[in-house]
Amino acid sequence: MIIMQDTLVQIDTLAIDELNSKAWSLNRKDAYKAIELSTEALAKSKEINYKKGIAHALKTLGTSQVWISKNEEALTTLFEAIAIFNELGDKKNEAETYYYVGANFRYLSDYDSAIKYYNECYSINNQIGDEMGMADGLNGLGTVYYSIEKNDKSLEVLLESQKLCLKHNDKEIYVKVLDGLGETYHNLKQYDLALEHYNKCASICATTGNKQVAAFALDGLGRTYSATKKY
Repeated sequence: MIIMQDTLVQIDTLAIDELNSKAWSLNRKDAYKAIELSTEALAKSKEINYKKGIAHALKTLGTSQVWISKNEEALTTLFEAIAIFNELGDKKNEAETYYYVGANFRYLSDYDSAIKYYNECYSINNQIGDEMGMADGLNGLGTVYYSIEKNDKSLEVLLESQKLCLKHNDKEIYVKVLDGLGETYHNLKQYDLALEHYNKCASICATTGNKQVAAFALDGLGRTYSATKKY
């Protein structure tokens, strides 16, 4: 009987893991569907006190809330996820969740807090040797710095992030870094370099199907051509 119960719990946790994975894959494409699925995963995880499932459901729920501008709710949810990941010793997901806390504060234009939590993301990833996590944290910092016209600092962190992306042949973060470099060079009125990085970003996005970052790059190209009066 005990063996049967253990087997049923194992089946439940596998189903929850699958549900959480699906929810996470949708968080940027369809935040509302991701919220629906992660809420379901959260309820099922709580029924059997499955802490890993609870943490991942909260992470997806909070991140999705960031994208639909439910910023206060997002912070509560994300910090709850962080506390559980910390309890579980899951530093990778703890660090990644801090990244989305940083993003949430950036959208609120609370740049000091954004820098704090992007740095936390970078620091934890550095401790565990996750270089792509470090690259993501650096990219987050770069977005803040070019947003507040600290362009030298933006170049410093984005170029370091670029090195890590190229080292690991990672395109997902790399396209965001290229777009950020385009923004930074645009701020500095180094328009040829801005065009170079926006074009490279758009080209890679065309092969990977990243329409969101491609749209950012195309917008940057339009603004740069306008600034140089190349219509």
